Amino acid sequence: MQLSPVPSSGLPNDNSRGGQPPLADLGHLYVIAAPSGAGKTSLVKALMQHEPRMRFSVSYTTRQPRQNEVDGKDYHFVSQARFQEMVARNEFLEHAKVFDNFYGTSLSAVQSALQDGQLVLLEIDWQGARQVRARLPAARSIFILPPTRRALEDRLRARSTDSDTVIERRLQPPQPNCTFILGLLTCDPTPVVLM
Repeated sequence: MQLSPVPSSGLPNDNSRGGQPPLADLGHLYVIAAPSGAGKTSLVKALMQHEPRMRFSVSYTTRQPRQNEVDGKDYHFVSQARFQEMVARNEFLEHAKVFDNFYGTSLSAVQSALQDGQLVLLEIDWQGARQVRARLPAARSIFILPPTRRALEDRLRARSTDSDTVIERRLQPPQPNCTFILGLLTCDPTPVVLM
């Protein structure tokens, strides 16, 4: 799986990785993207149980841990200053600001896993998924949607982790090319799974 440079992202191309060999077509990268509350974490857990060869890529984030989240297992929790240092050092395959927090996927961790022939799973938002598709066109992407906007709202409220204001922000269409029609979120042609 070859890593394509994306000049506008500021991320390194294959020739600027400090002497590391280019990514071989040994491993496979799978990207699960979804709005918050759509069910991607549940799907990822089921995939991980069903496919023991799958390796979950733990993302970095600047948000505070939720109850029962473990640093290094659910996320790598870092300060905004550390995250920005990592961006400046081109340490992310993808990174994005989602609502008020930053999230990113370690480039070196993904490269290493792919070079070792592993099946690597990213659980990221649509902005990161777009960056990964641009850099790794062979990555397999799935965008997950809840069956209806109401179902998404019910899931977000049932989690009891966000204020009403945050929930309302999360209920907005996740991409500029998406809209709610008859209670369903519709987007440009993208593989979609209703959960």
